[in-house]
Amino acid sequence: MTQTALNLITAPGHVVLAAAGKTVLRPGGRAATEQLSQWAAFKRGETVLELGAGLGNSAIALAKRYNVQIVGIEKDPDRVAITQAKARSAGLDHQVRFIQGNIFQLEAISTSLMTANLRELANYTKPGVTRKAL
Repeated sequence: MTQTALNLITAPGHVVLAAAGKTVLRPGGRAATEQLSQWAAFKRGETVLELGAGLGNSAIALAKRYNVQIVGIEKDPDRVAITQAKARSAGLDHQVRFIQGNIFQLEAISTSLMTANLRELANYTKPGVTRKAL
């Protein structure tokens, strides 16, 4: 991982919060995350795609709780390294995988984990797309 001095004027807010020790940043808080998980009704063995995986906390929690496979996409290569180390430490590296990539350019990510369905999903994540029937 690269260590650089944090510029508090130019650094994104989530980077400043992480440097201050904040490890969980969720719109709507934990209650919203819990509600979304219940609505998703994950089934054992399913594969869940987490866009903007951050530090991997949600992905690891979902893998443990629901026994699902997780593919997390994260833009920051340092965070990918951190999330992979966390998955290994949790004994979930066989179940949780993090890939560096831009969530708005999923079609550009080439890996054996990706399928044609991911290319279809890319249509739903393009900037300006507000709603599409699934």
